[in-house]
Amino acid sequence: LIDVCVKSHVSDDGYSEVSSNFIGTYASDFEAFDHEGKARKLSDLKGKYVYINACNSKVDKTLKDLNVLMRFHDAYKDNLVIVNLFLYDEVEDLAHYPAHFKAKMKFWQMPNPDAFRKIYGAVNVPSYFLIDPEGKFLMNGAEPNDELRILLQRILLKQ
Repeated sequence: LIDVCVKSHVSDDGYSEVSSNFIGTYASDFEAFDHEGKARKLSDLKGKYVYINACNSKVDKTLKDLNVLMRFHDAYKDNLVIVNLFLYDEVEDLAHYPAHFKAKMKFWQMPNPDAFRKIYGAVNVPSYFLIDPEGKFLMNGAEPNDELRILLQRILLKQ
């Protein structure tokens, strides 16, 4: 699903040195840790639409986004995987989120948030990305709101 999007130089931490989150380009694979400390890769989600919510537990908007994303999960769970990727948090920081969130959505901690932000062009936290089943960026800046809900409805319910 998700190959390294740019075949140029790859740094020691395994990330491409070049940021490319243009629509239609491949998203770079990355490794993060789930709320239990187990290593996970974006490429493990092959064949599904993936919504990445690059967030931080100390940002007020995170809890609001999680509540909206729970509704998106309930509506599109057969075709959409939601990854809440926590930047600048420790795995232990994810423990306080309710079990009903973790049962439905992925909660991953990014060990190298600066590299992720550079590769994905994530200037702000939170940042949002929608990736298609082939691993290509479908939308960046895809804030969880009615516009995204309508887009997901058009894409996912016609399958």
